[in-house]
Amino acid sequence: MSVRPRPVPSEAEVADAAALLGVDPGAAPTEVKRAWRAAVRVTHPDRVDGPARAAAEHLAAVLNEARDVLLAVATDDENKTTESV
Repeated sequence: MSVRPRPVPSEAEVADAAALLGVDPGAAPTEVKRAWRAAVRVTHPDRVDGPARAAAEHLAAVLNEARDVLLAVATDDENKTTESV
């Protein structure tokens, strides 16, 4: 099974993801993960009952995507730094 590479996110996607998690677009992976954990801790679908659960599941998916976008950029930046050394 091969893993398809993730497309490089646009600047707008990075800016939106950063704003959603409350970090700078060039935030370090540890900062991104810390902000994501804090957001998910409050909004996790397991903490919500009834009709609001669907909204919480959607929000969790959006937060996960934001984290993935920012981590992809951070990982790409780290790889470029190591390649140039």
